[in-house]
Amino acid sequence: MAKRMKRTIKLTVESEQLMIIRRRRAPSHEWCPTCGDVVTAVTAEEASALLRVSLRAVYGMLNAETLHFIEANENLLLICSNSVSCIRPPD
Repeated sequence: MAKRMKRTIKLTVESEQLMIIRRRRAPSHEWCPTCGDVVTAVTAEEASALLRVSLRAVYGMLNAETLHFIEANENLLLICSNSVSCIRPPD
């Protein structure tokens, strides 16, 4: 009886994802003191969606100073989009 050979196939899949966030308000351009530039600011919820992490994780990144925060008018906490774009979302 002939012995069967096992065959192993390795597949690698790469993908890109485009996320569109529709805002109810106009984009906010604010001064980020950490970047030293005017940046587009996003809310914590938007940062959470962009990074594909929980709000709790976003607030943890703010406390760890991984994300830059901007205290805007109306006591609204905004996040510098430049600091968001420097973080690679989990796969």
